[in-house]
Amino acid sequence: MKTTRKWEVGSGKWSKQTMLNCFLLTTYYLLLTTYWLSADVNINATVDKTSVNFGDSITLQVVVSGDVANIPKPELPSLSDFNVYSSGISQNISFVNGRVSSSVTYNFILSPNKSGKFTIGPVNLTVSGKKYATAPINVEVLASGSASPWPQKQIDVSQPDITPTHPEEIFVTASLDKKRAFVNEPVTYTFRFFTARNLYSNPEYHPPDFTGFIVEDLPPQKNYQTVISGKRYNVIEIKTALFATSPGNYNLGMATLLASVRDFTNDPFGNFFDDDFLKGFFGGGKTVSVKSKQLSIEILPLPTEGKPSNFSGAVGKYDINVSADKSEVEANNPVTLTVAISGEGNIKSIPEPKLPAVAGTRKYDTISSVNVSKSNYKVSGSKTFKTVIVPLNAGYITIPGIEFLYFNPAGKKYETIKSDPLKIKVKPSVNPAPAKFSAVSSGINIFEQDIRFIKTNIGKKSDNGAISHISNLIFAVSILLLLASFGYNRYNYFISKNYGLIKSRRAFKEFEKSVNNLTKNNVKTEEFYCGIYDALIRYISAKIGVPVSGFTFGEIENILLEKNLPAEDIKKIREILEKADFIRFASSAGRDIDINKASAEVRETVRNIEKRWRL
Repeated sequence: MKTTRKWEVGSGKWSKQTMLNCFLLTTYYLLLTTYWLSADVNINATVDKTSVNFGDSITLQVVVSGDVANIPKPELPSLSDFNVYSSGISQNISFVNGRVSSSVTYNFILSPNKSGKFTIGPVNLTVSGKKYATAPINVEVLASGSASPWPQKQIDVSQPDITPTHPEEIFVTASLDKKRAFVNEPVTYTFRFFTARNLYSNPEYHPPDFTGFIVEDLPPQKNYQTVISGKRYNVIEIKTALFATSPGNYNLGMATLLASVRDFTNDPFGNFFDDDFLKGFFGGGKTVSVKSKQLSIEILPLPTEGKPSNFSGAVGKYDINVSADKSEVEANNPVTLTVAISGEGNIKSIPEPKLPAVAGTRKYDTISSVNVSKSNYKVSGSKTFKTVIVPLNAGYITIPGIEFLYFNPAGKKYETIKSDPLKIKVKPSVNPAPAKFSAVSSGINIFEQDIRFIKTNIGKKSDNGAISHISNLIFAVSILLLLASFGYNRYNYFISKNYGLIKSRRAFKEFEKSVNNLTKNNVKTEEFYCGIYDALIRYISAKIGVPVSGFTFGEIENILLEKNLPAEDIKKIREILEKADFIRFASSAGRDIDINKASAEVRETVRNIEKRWRL
């Protein structure tokens, strides 16, 4: 015998089931809100040493970690007492219990400009409106024991750009370690600045045109002394690694350096009370500009002889290591497979090795991270690829050896490295395997279709009908408000997690808006180019999700090249930035410039970049 319970809609009272539903919905909403608000980020800054001799360098490491997918770049403090160089970035993303966890490590090399005690201020980070900062770090730079703080080093005066009887007191040289190289083979560009005079301020270095190359700075700069033909020179040496993207003959142009030096009269031993002598001693000196000779290099295509059909473009010398986080696992549980390619070469361009198909497993997307080292002025490091696989059946699975092909420029041949196979034991799962496709249940089970409620008092209207309708309306409005609040918080959560993507999509509109305002307001030339410079920097920063305001023009060009954008448009972007940077500080140089025409050219260049960026 079946019994049924009648749902008394017209009773005007909340049923236990209704109150339970409201309680469950409210609890679920509060749990989701707590989860979203619990996302936290940690930032930590350390140095490899707190005491260093002048002429040596300090490595600053900033680690940012948290349970968010996209972590913005931290902001370094003012480091006016140091020359700062980026020494590589490594990133690791993992999924634990359904939550995303990211860790990004930034490495910087600090080269002190003078001896003394200094404080590295807090490194700041802002995530979803919340601010984070590291603790200050105190360091001490000890003066060298010699009369001059710069160590001595002998320079080979037989080099073509250095003569034994160099007459200038200030000059620069540039050289390449190779005259000919293969595509993607590292080439070291060395720039040296020689001065026999004291400097009033840090010199300003402008590298040559590196269009067609991926550029990697090789910090730190070297400061030392040398003697040429009996004359002592202070030397600043800067190295840069270049990786050509295509074959051909390249002219690198001239490197330029601006320096403020002490300007004495023709007779440096003149009367102390002469006006000219006092002007030279107490004056601000004069700014001199020196340029290096133009350099050229031939970039050879990779040989076709012996080239494997599945070669993917890696050049250098590499090793491979493959590991799994478990040697024994239950069926339907994940195993993380890690493939690490390490060695010397253009680490960032290493392609993902092809993972062989493993029968009886389900494979998920691969996540990669890069760790770049520049010790001994060579680009090396590793690129790691992590893939989650899920064994479906009990037994053993074997992951075949993974091959990686590369071209070794030293031996001028293609080489293959292969890992050892991995064997993983798969135990029967305690829980049954989830179905790959499952039907969605409505939550209602229909047992009989011929049962009907017996209606009594037909035609008699309930006295509590109005109260019943009001209670149902209040319940419905409460559910709608709860859903609306849920949706609003979900939207804010999406915005907080994808702020970089949204900002990137709005970047071009913001850029056009800034340029239009500059044109309509009929500003002066220097104000126009000041605005163009800031608008371009904001546009590029928004597109890549990293502030580039402190980057050099070469670093910005390198970033754009990595996005596979047209080289011609990238060159125009750099020319616009260099022109804007020059005119905003030298207003007389832009008197004859047509602002409307210049505005149209800038807009067209950025529009072309935007079209390709979306592909």
